[in-house]
Amino acid sequence: MRALKFLFLSLLAVILSACVAEPEGENVKIGGVAPDFSVEVFSGGVFSSSRTISLSSMKGKPVVLVFFNTSCPDCREELAEVQKLYDLRGDDAGFLCVARSENLESVEAYWTDNELTLPVAPQNDSRIYNLYARSIIPRTYILDSKGIIVATFSDSPVADFSSLNRIIDTVLQ
Repeated sequence: MRALKFLFLSLLAVILSACVAEPEGENVKIGGVAPDFSVEVFSGGVFSSSRTISLSSMKGKPVVLVFFNTSCPDCREELAEVQKLYDLRGDDAGFLCVARSENLESVEAYWTDNELTLPVAPQNDSRIYNLYARSIIPRTYILDSKGIIVATFSDSPVADFSSLNRIIDTVLQ
């Protein structure tokens, strides 16, 4: 019984640490310029080839930027919603999902198992995420065509298809 309790508490700690790692807080705000970065991106669910892109190279149309970890239940829920938006609006907006502290193999397995085609950038650390926030995932930022943050979502509530689609419509007008 004691071993089972230890196992349960250990598993709970791992799950919670994937969703909340540090004290709450954002490093960027709505109305601010999104910090630029460059990442190796895998697109269309194909992990055999990649390309390096910078966030600034995506200017010219709205961008949906998602920070996640596949062990986080809220992240998994949100990624499904963002995939629906990508399927509908992939030509209207740029999309980029950046893993927080998760390796390529883990992300690739999740993308394959869930048939995701979103552009994704696995990151073994939190360096890029830390440009935007200090805690809580998922974190989603909607940028206008000039790279200005126009909306943010975290785990309460997670971003849903309708909300994201409405914001993209507003940005495109």
